[in-house]
Amino acid sequence: MPKGDKLPIKQLLFIKEYLIDKNATQAYIRAGYNGKGAEVSACQLLRKPKVKAIIDAELNKTMNELDITAERVLKGFKEVAERSLQRVPVMYYDKEDKEYKQKTENWEWLRTFDAGGANTALSWLGKYHKLFTEKHELTGKDGWPIEVVDFSNMTAKQIQEHLKSLM
Repeated sequence: MPKGDKLPIKQLLFIKEYLIDKNATQAYIRAGYNGKGAEVSACQLLRKPKVKAIIDAELNKTMNELDITAERVLKGFKEVAERSLQRVPVMYYDKEDKEYKQKTENWEWLRTFDAGGANTALSWLGKYHKLFTEKHELTGKDGWPIEVVDFSNMTAKQIQEHLKSLM
């Protein structure tokens, strides 16, 4: 952690604890803060510029030390997907000959691939490239389009009347 940052000791402890498991609420409590309202307080603490800067610097340092980049991760997923999609022989152990042999059925060699590995890797690649962005269509009453109303120029009475008409 960078030296010389003038932060209270509890904030420095929070940073240290947060970097262990990235759980802000638990880090807040482990740093010695009161557990009441820890979730909100921890979130506020994460938004403090000095705290955020130190955490970001430490995370970047770790990523650099481990040589983790988006490109490397994506290449890894691509490699897993490609290897998982390769068809490999279905093997069995022949107890008489004491060796592995490829299974056959009706004189055809049986081959398989790792569908689970391929699906997982391809799914992560798709998520990264936002290929599977879910879209939700919202409709109003009885499936009609949602009415957009500008309340800024309405009086309180006009707003109330409009809301009553929707019920």
